[in-house]
Amino acid sequence: MWVCSLPTQTPTLAFAARHDDGASCAEGLSTKLTGAGIAHRSLYLKADSSLIAGGPWLADLYHHHLTDDDLYEPYGDNSVVMRRNVVPRPADPVAQIEALLGILTDSRAAVFWIGDASLTEEILYQHLRGLNRVTIATEPGSLFKTETVTFRHADANVMAQVLPVLDEPRYARFLGPALAVLFTPYEEWGGDCIRARNLKNPLSFTIPKGPLHWDQKTLDAISETRMVRLSWSIADYLRDVAPDKTGDMSDEALRGRALDYMREAKKLGVTHDVAYAKWSYMRLTGTSADFGKLQTFMTDASVSHSANDRVKYLMEFQINQLQEAR
Repeated sequence: MWVCSLPTQTPTLAFAARHDDGASCAEGLSTKLTGAGIAHRSLYLKADSSLIAGGPWLADLYHHHLTDDDLYEPYGDNSVVMRRNVVPRPADPVAQIEALLGILTDSRAAVFWIGDASLTEEILYQHLRGLNRVTIATEPGSLFKTETVTFRHADANVMAQVLPVLDEPRYARFLGPALAVLFTPYEEWGGDCIRARNLKNPLSFTIPKGPLHWDQKTLDAISETRMVRLSWSIADYLRDVAPDKTGDMSDEALRGRALDYMREAKKLGVTHDVAYAKWSYMRLTGTSADFGKLQTFMTDASVSHSANDRVKYLMEFQINQLQEAR
């Protein structure tokens, strides 16, 4: 699943999450982590139980999960008392990592945080809790019109999209007390194990406090990164479904064509990956006259459907026409 060397002399901690697309890194994750003796706790507080169950979870790979034996001790012949000072039992981090990777079924489902001896579990816990939510600009140029949203920092795919576009102050705020993070996104987001290191000399700027904020420039950069990566997948799709149109095109040229089509669709309100792919197919196989008709339907104010649904209906109409022509 991963091929990463982790420094065993420093506290290395990880967390996992269920993702917004509904995929879960492991069903019954908390129960499985407990059964494996991996110390963990939720990064959400006072939330719905199903939300907490799905993660994210902070896993301390240097200690065993507490058991009843750790919490209580015998007192007298017939009773037990709760211990006042419970110190988690040390664990072998290499063994804990192997156990964790045996539980997780999704390469994007863990982000490893690495620090020196000063990065305790409690310090990292508080830092990650502060990353759970970010504010985003809802109006370009305004610092006051914002919206608070969940930041899926436990998803390696999200990390691959967000970290490369952050400016130095936001990047330093994200890494916080850690020296680096390690994660393995899906192939379309880079594939290999990625190490993001903290800045060595962040004294030339002020590190922001409080929740991270994505201004319009950051949001545009994240969107563009996602579009470029998605264009690779859509280019592969176009090769499969339209070999006669793509046979003479290089990968670079086809990816550029797909990206142009996607930008067209985005301006028309398209937001879903499937809709981008369908729009790209119709543009690649259609004519200039066809493009005019597509635009007319997409901008028709009398049509109540969303842009994504409009692309779906256009594709269905085109398929029906092809079937009738046979």
